[in-house]
Amino acid sequence: MAQIYQSDQRRDRRRTLPVLIVRIDDVEYRTRDWSLGGLSLAGADPLLPDGAEVDGHLLAEDDDTPHRFAGRVVRHDPVTDVVALRFAELAPEAFVFLERLQTTGRRRAGPTVREG
Repeated sequence: MAQIYQSDQRRDRRRTLPVLIVRIDDVEYRTRDWSLGGLSLAGADPLLPDGAEVDGHLLAEDDDTPHRFAGRVVRHDPVTDVVALRFAELAPEAFVFLERLQTTGRRRAGPTVREG
């Protein structure tokens, strides 16, 4: 019987770039990877234990516009200090922000280029 791994069950593709800034309780973290369903943080705070509910903001490294989210810690590895969060709620602009990054790698829509 084939073994099914958690990564095979994910609905959303994980991205490592661009790196996002995640602000939780006035502490900033950098993403290890992210998707429309959640993210993982490297060097995370031990005060983010498994099951903790968090409210925070997502930001691009070169833009300080915050995008609100709520989530739950689904894994905290104390050995590697990696925390995995699953989004419980994304503000509409946060969803658009992540979707745009996922499809174009850009945080904002660029100017329309017309030929002719």
